[in-house]
Amino acid sequence: MDDGSTDETPERLAAFGGRVTVHRQEGRGVSAARNAGIALARGKLLVFLDADDLLPPRFAERFTDAAAVAPGVEAFHCGWRGIDFQGNELYSQDGPIDIDGDPFHALVAEGSPPISALAVRPAAVERVGGFDVAEGSQADWDFLAQARRFWRCVSGRSRATTAIIRRHGESMSALAGHRLALDGLAVLERNLSRHERCPSCPQAERGLLIWRRAVLRASAQEFSSRLHLTGRPARWVGTTLAVARRPRLAPAAWPMLRGRLGSR
Repeated sequence: MDDGSTDETPERLAAFGGRVTVHRQEGRGVSAARNAGIALARGKLLVFLDADDLLPPRFAERFTDAAAVAPGVEAFHCGWRGIDFQGNELYSQDGPIDIDGDPFHALVAEGSPPISALAVRPAAVERVGGFDVAEGSQADWDFLAQARRFWRCVSGRSRATTAIIRRHGESMSALAGHRLALDGLAVLERNLSRHERCPSCPQAERGLLIWRRAVLRASAQEFSSRLHLTGRPARWVGTTLAVARRPRLAPAAWPMLRGRLGSR
């Protein structure tokens, strides 16, 4: 899917000839590009590979083998590594995260694997309705929270089953920053609000609190920077303004403020 590229992407892709099918659309965004690719796909598994990322040799083979022996599983996932464009490793999650037993609550509490570390059956995508084009930077997390019925990790720490996420200063995730946290929190709150409370919900709510704290810190820093404040006034004023702007952050703010009062 070429979503309105303005560089030499069409020429680079043309060099592959018939080995790569290319569909071009005019800059409608990543979710629209994924949905268009899904509509064109004819395989039994869907893998989403973002432009900067890589899949190692035998990656698809490992997933198709796993899918063949587990016909009732909807989504398969593996570990991942982050590297820069010189090949230096930035972080590593070689083993899949533990989300198979209770995907919904675990995805809220632990976060979601990168989209490149997943393979899903088309039926799961059809049931969810694809990626929400209005969601923004966390549409993949929103999709995964809904496609949560039956998951299976593609086990082992083999580098043949580890997606490779490449990072650079101009990547979408690097530039999104604060927006990623805000969108992630909105996704979690919305999906939890649709879910009837159950004994496993406290696990998810702990994850939700972590995200609220992350948004609170980022928002407080943003206000402090705008007001050119530093030190303790920056923390107090920034936190107060952040809660005033987004009252749902209050549960995360009070423990932080009490802790600062106790340390005086």
